[in-house]
Amino acid sequence: LMQTLKPKYIILVDDASTDDSVATIHNYLNKMCVDKLDNDDRFTGKIGPMEIKFIKRNVNGGPAAGRNTAIAELLECTDLIGNCDIDDVYYPNKLAASVDVINKFRHIALVYSDYDVVTESTGQKQREYKEPFVHQRLLSECIVSNNSVISTKVLQMVGKYDTRYRGPEDYDMWLRIAEVAAVHHIPQSLYMYRVTGNNITLTTPSQKFNE
Repeated sequence: LMQTLKPKYIILVDDASTDDSVATIHNYLNKMCVDKLDNDDRFTGKIGPMEIKFIKRNVNGGPAAGRNTAIAELLECTDLIGNCDIDDVYYPNKLAASVDVINKFRHIALVYSDYDVVTESTGQKQREYKEPFVHQRLLSECIVSNNSVISTKVLQMVGKYDTRYRGPEDYDMWLRIAEVAAVHHIPQSLYMYRVTGNNITLTTPSQKFNE
């Protein structure tokens, strides 16, 4: 909502959470939205020019399944999609900076950036510098940050996220995209990654990532 370049659509997906996330989201949207249609599993409304849709999944499928649910809503109605996970916060210029790159260089289908890592227990903040994109480097390490902006055209080419993976699903997606399209790095910190202790990156055993 604080983006300098407002998205046309915001899709919120709850992946069968067991806390009070759904109630919190519903309460907020009921206060903020106009033209509302609300029930237990879905909510639609508008905040200014932005169309908001909330979808509650009944079975937990992991990050890939949640993202695929959102992508299914967006694939035919927009040309770019930005990911924002629950432990992340976009800085206000995140979308504007990413879209500007794609508008200038139409062959680019994936834009990523640096970010700040904030440990919630201590308040410590540290910049995570990502590398400029080199395809060969991507083959050995996930150098692309997670909250990237992706062209829907390339998603139509490579398919959705692979639900077999919980943790490395983004790495798998970047590898598939890099085979067919250009990737670009913005050397700015455009979002904040909150380390809560419950992040999937931290709780997934290294063996699973290796597999």
